[in-house]
Amino acid sequence: MIYLQTFILSSEGRLTARSFGIDGKEVVFGNFVKGQCFSRLGHLENSLTAVDFEAQEDSLILKLSGENFDLFAQQYPNVIRSVIHFQNIVIKCLAQQVFEFSTMSVPKRVRACLLRLARGLDEVDNTVLIDPAPSHYEIATSISTHREAVSRELGSLASAGIIKTGNRSIKILDMKKLISMIEN
Repeated sequence: MIYLQTFILSSEGRLTARSFGIDGKEVVFGNFVKGQCFSRLGHLENSLTAVDFEAQEDSLILKLSGENFDLFAQQYPNVIRSVIHFQNIVIKCLAQQVFEFSTMSVPKRVRACLLRLARGLDEVDNTVLIDPAPSHYEIATSISTHREAVSRELGSLASAGIIKTGNRSIKILDMKKLISMIEN
């Protein structure tokens, strides 16, 4: 039986969804920011792929048990529509990651990750500033590789003048070039 064990809505801050393999390898499934939600299904809680959530900065969350979520949803039926819409976005993102893991080299996955991080940020004259940017290790765990490969690719992109890295920031200096490097 599948049932909702916990529902969490992020009100402030940034949370990271992660899991660890039997060998201790960390896998990051994604980040959740203000207004986004996630749920834990009860039948998955004791499995090897249980997901934990960690606050990356001061965060305020609303946590409801499955029973209280049901009561809340009955009182506010539009909530269900929003939750289903957001869960659909999460599924699409995870499907995209599986596709990238299966079809892209590590350098292309690093570039695709940079584009995802830049999505929704202000683009001015073909440049985007990602600030704060995840660490090389955090990027690596989100694209199923190791930190050294991420460092190597970011170094190559910096040498080519496509990005500039700073203290917890990455400035994409040429968005069009970065996109073309993924498509070709």
